[in-house]
Amino acid sequence: MFMTKGRQMIILSHSLKLGNRSKFISVLGRLPEVGLLILLLFISACSDVEKSETTVMTKTSLDTEIKRSNHTGNYHYVEGCGTCHDVTGNSTNIALIRHVINTPNSGLKNVVFTSLTGPNSFADGDATYNGVCEVCHTVNGHHNNDGHDNTTHNDGVTCTTCHTHDQQFTTPALPYTQSHQTHLQSKHVGGMNIVCTTCHNDPAGNPLIFADMQPLSTTTVCDTCHSPGGTYPGAGGLLNTTLGAKANFKTGGMYEVDGVTLKTGKEDWCASCHDESPSVINGATAPTTMVGVSAQYHYVTGCQTCHDASGSATNLAFINSVINTPNSGLKNVVFTSLAGPNSFADGDATYNGPCEVCHTTTGHHQNNGADATAHNDGATCTSCHLHSEQFTAPAMPYTESHNTHIQSDLTKGLSLVCTDCHSGGSYLLFADMQPLATTTVCDTCHSPGGTYPGVSGLLNATLGAKANYKTGGVYEADGVTLKAGKEKWCATCHDEVPSVINGVSAPKVIGDEGAFTAYGKGYGYYKSGHGLPTTERYPASQSVGAGIGCSDCHNASKRHIDGNARTYVAEGDSDPISSNYQNGYRLKDVAG
Repeated sequence: MFMTKGRQMIILSHSLKLGNRSKFISVLGRLPEVGLLILLLFISACSDVEKSETTVMTKTSLDTEIKRSNHTGNYHYVEGCGTCHDVTGNSTNIALIRHVINTPNSGLKNVVFTSLTGPNSFADGDATYNGVCEVCHTVNGHHNNDGHDNTTHNDGVTCTTCHTHDQQFTTPALPYTQSHQTHLQSKHVGGMNIVCTTCHNDPAGNPLIFADMQPLSTTTVCDTCHSPGGTYPGAGGLLNTTLGAKANFKTGGMYEVDGVTLKTGKEDWCASCHDESPSVINGATAPTTMVGVSAQYHYVTGCQTCHDASGSATNLAFINSVINTPNSGLKNVVFTSLAGPNSFADGDATYNGPCEVCHTTTGHHQNNGADATAHNDGATCTSCHLHSEQFTAPAMPYTESHNTHIQSDLTKGLSLVCTDCHSGGSYLLFADMQPLATTTVCDTCHSPGGTYPGVSGLLNATLGAKANYKTGGVYEADGVTLKAGKEKWCATCHDEVPSVINGVSAPKVIGDEGAFTAYGKGYGYYKSGHGLPTTERYPASQSVGAGIGCSDCHNASKRHIDGNARTYVAEGDSDPISSNYQNGYRLKDVAG
């Protein structure tokens, strides 16, 4: 048996006779994690049994045995082995771990250690915090004895696989430290919950082999998270020496020693997950926000000008709480919602949205309010101003058509905003959540009924608003002259089923070409008015048709829609050519 007295440990040789020795060996047999020290002492005692009935090991000789097992007397914040181990052999815990440990700074703590994995193991993750690896911890990153770290880290696994007894349970000196820390501690993706065996097959026995039993150069374990395809990392995939995850895993990682700043030449690292072949982590696909762009974009030098690479930011998308703007110094940023207050640019007077803190010369959302305009305040700016397009005003696929709707100058006069027609979530969907082919958002203003635009309504290839929306519009590049074949465009709003804009119906100047009259079928501009072709005759007078088009008299460059019905206001009975009349009906000066 063992007895302790002062600084001596006395091994009574008569307790090591074969019978008792077998019993002690049986005790050791249930100690797969027992310290080498006890075994060495046991062997030492056995070797001395023949020399003396009683062998006394002094502290000096004990220290010698300790050093043989890579231990030190004052080890892992305790004064000796007996702090954790019950050398009487009476403990029922594995490795003779004491049932109660006098911890360095938390007093006496109960310990249950009856399994190497799962419940009642080293640190099993339950709320009792009575595992041998956690009862002392108060300032660790994981497994503190009161749970204040609020983290999960290999709960219920064999801690000594990595934190070995002979290294005083310290964090192992990983060969590629920064890369390993990035995987084990990352906050960027909301916590990856990666443990050693997520990537490695046998991290302690053979860390060079990955979970698919392949070495680093050929393993596919990295592929899902690191995305070898797409524009980034480029040729060579994950072995690309500039941006490949595998290549940089072995060469010190992507970041400077602060773990936050990307190294020179690695500025496009973010794109390796956010390009057209994005990474997928825990089932979540990375936003493809960097398709076709690089980090040096939109007036900044890299992603980290706006984004907090440490993952500590409380703003959405890890937007920095303070941005060093190109020309306005440091600006506070609050971005906690995609729409409404504290969104991209919410329209209040703090100007602290991520889409406005830098702006000083834009037409909207300047960081001091100097533009004095409202433009989709509180909307999701990136619905139109895409990250992948450097937030530029969208190069709209149907530029002329869009300009006709949104311009606020005197030529068009509609002054619509994007969400008048489109859904806030996708510019391909309209406000009724339908695509262009089936949306009814256009119907009130563009009037699919009546003689014009024809039987297929707004999809009519010649005069349908939807069809022309996608094919360059009805006007020439000057925005005024109607294209050949589109001369009857005006009729689509002014026929017998007229357009209604802002509650005002367009005058039915085209008439009703299907009505029966005393002169025959149909009346109106193209039947009995100025638009009758010169190849036809007026039914009443039989005179040759005038063949005059709308734009022969009307000036398409003048404001057309103002929300008022019949804007002509005569200045006097004797003044038929008043400016009100001319402007109200957009009339040209004819013959000088």
